[in-house]
Amino acid sequence: KNKRKFRHILKMDWHYGVTMQNSIKQRELGNYQNYVQKALAKKMQSSLKNFDLISTHKSFDRRCECILWHPTYPEVVLASSHGGDICKWNVTDGSMPITLVDGKGAGGSVVQMKFSSLNNGRLVAVGHDQCVKVHDLQTGVYETWFDSGDRDHWPTTVDISPDGEVITCDNYGWLRSFDSSGLKTREVRIFKCKAQYLELHPFNPHIVIAAGNDKAITLLDLRMMRNVSSYFRDPQAQSPAGSIRRRQLGSIANSVRACPSTGRQLLATCQKGEINILDSASLEIINSFDHPAKFYQHLTPIKASWHPLVPKMLICGRYGGGDVPKGIDILKSDTGDLVHRLASNGASGVCAINEFNSMDSWIVSASGHKLHGWTCLNDVPKIVGAKKAPGKRKLVSVSIKKSDSKSRKCAKAKNSKL
Repeated sequence: KNKRKFRHILKMDWHYGVTMQNSIKQRELGNYQNYVQKALAKKMQSSLKNFDLISTHKSFDRRCECILWHPTYPEVVLASSHGGDICKWNVTDGSMPITLVDGKGAGGSVVQMKFSSLNNGRLVAVGHDQCVKVHDLQTGVYETWFDSGDRDHWPTTVDISPDGEVITCDNYGWLRSFDSSGLKTREVRIFKCKAQYLELHPFNPHIVIAAGNDKAITLLDLRMMRNVSSYFRDPQAQSPAGSIRRRQLGSIANSVRACPSTGRQLLATCQKGEINILDSASLEIINSFDHPAKFYQHLTPIKASWHPLVPKMLICGRYGGGDVPKGIDILKSDTGDLVHRLASNGASGVCAINEFNSMDSWIVSASGHKLHGWTCLNDVPKIVGAKKAPGKRKLVSVSIKKSDSKSRKCAKAKNSKL
């Protein structure tokens, strides 16, 4: 009996020791992650001070609506206009943007674009032309996967899962999904009003983050939307059956974006000049602060975006007022404090959309008809066709051999004698 008790005690001590070791490892890992995040934040703060406007191009005859960086080429960015034009711009070679798709003008606005996760040469675009189009960027041919046939009914937002499933939502609140071949797999209504924004969670593609004109943010599970029917059969229903969480805000959210590096927080840009940071699991508001980014009908809505590497840093355009000019603010998400402000005489308009590339070395912003490229001044001489930026000269260390130093001393002595 004593042996059995002793073995039981040994087992208990062993399990306790293992759990303690695991907890210590998790704590050390958490401390290491915090240390890395702080180091990245300090490095970015120092490098952002050297960012300046490098190039400006008037790419469209109507205002820019969307900016999308290429997933595999960090120097290539795509932009779409209110007239339906889509252009490609290589920011490092000093060239002009190249038009890939000619829009039809009035009524052809492309409001959002996404690259296919299975083929980077295919681009899915939605807009006011009532269609979901898939463009082949190599051949210039496009396919129409959905056409409402009604000019008052158009898709407003789109996203693509890692499996190639295309998910869209329209101005009547209908969510539609298509497989990689273009077949419709789902059609459900998740809003009783216009859907403003939709995005898949970066670490769980089954979760949909959606915002509508009812001033609410909703988390939905695609696995609970298998039946092709409307979730609003009951007129008193407050949320769809696939809804996991729902949070009511003070105003309509232009965009709700998940943090790409951690996925733990959501960034909501509201139309009444307010930025909200929410927890991605419970939708509780972690932080909220005011920012001059109100909505105007004939201007592209201002949308804040995350930094690709630093989880507590965001970028957002602003209106000018008083002594503060129009420009781009880089803020801390936990406090709302200003880290750095980008402003230039060459970018005098409102920069509504601002996006970092995946290497955080470039910022491309859209202001009206123009595209602006911002980067670090130290990298400017590497750009083809760009002029060297004025600044301090770099110190170059030169190694001198002992024999050379002795000969120089002898020469100096002879000169002094002469």
